Amino acid sequence: MIKETVDFLNAALEEEYESVYRLFADFDVPATQEMIDHPTIQVHHEHKLRMIGILNGFFSDNQRIIMVQNDKNHILRFEVGEVN
Repeated sequence: MIKETVDFLNAALEEEYESVYRLFADFDVPATQEMIDHPTIQVHHEHKLRMIGILNGFFSDNQRIIMVQNDKNHILRFEVGEVN
């Protein structure tokens, strides 16, 4: 299921880059203590919550969705990554 989600995100990125960028890389909200303490949801190091952290909380096994960005913070693609 994670592979299908990554394929879907990459198709959306190709179709409407700006919207996907804003949702995944540009938009965050302050994380509540409940989100910070959640066993699977990933919270940004500045205690910010992003959409990618919510999705990765859903895929809580040994795989995560990786958002690959260049040095200018542009999203290049989404990939499946392994958790050690």
